[in-house]
Amino acid sequence: MPASGEEILTRHSLASLRPPEPVAVTGEWMAELVAQYAQQLQAQSRWRPSVPAIGGVVLLIGVAIAAVVLHRDGEAYPSDPEKQNALDACSRTDPLFIRFLAADRAACYERVRSSGLSRPAGG
Repeated sequence: MPASGEEILTRHSLASLRPPEPVAVTGEWMAELVAQYAQQLQAQSRWRPSVPAIGGVVLLIGVAIAAVVLHRDGEAYPSDPEKQNALDACSRTDPLFIRFLAADRAACYERVRSSGLSRPAGG
């Protein structure tokens, strides 16, 4: 007949049922392994940019680009009606005119001043 749980407990003390204490394995090979692991940890712990840092840099670059584009857009599409008419006239008469280029705009304004092209069409 198989032994009951009580019989097993009485035959073996509770101490013998505990798991054995961990044994420290040491030696030259272990020291070498620990040194390699420490080097890997040092290499990994170097500064790496975090996601918020990268996001912040991208945001700053986006704001800077937007400011430049808005400034260029303001020059290419001025609020001054006289300049608007001049650029519109140059766009109609010169197929190679690019209003985003400062040199083209300056040449356009000069041409309009000398020729009077800035009058609105039909007027």
